[in-house]
Amino acid sequence: MYQVGDLVFYGGTGVCEVADIAMRKVPGASGEQPYYTMKPLYQECVIRTPVNGNKVFMRPILTKKEAEELVDSIPTVQAKA
Repeated sequence: MYQVGDLVFYGGTGVCEVADIAMRKVPGASGEQPYYTMKPLYQECVIRTPVNGNKVFMRPILTKKEAEELVDSIPTVQAKA
C-alpha cells in the first residue's frame, strides 16, 4: 500500500502524487473501501482509485539512487534461455 506523499506511475496518466487515502462508498457494493486520491504532476485533474484495484497498472517511482543501481547491475544480469 502506498502512503500519502508517495510518487507513483499510474497507467497512461504518468507520474502522480498520492494526496490522500480515505474510505469511500463503492457504487453497487455494500460498505466502504479505501481509495487513493492522486494528483497527476503534469495534468490538472484528480484521480480516485481503489487501493485494492488492479485494472490500471500502478508502480512506485524509483529514486535516482535506485535507478543508478539498476543500471549498474545490467552487466551482471543473465539472459533466460
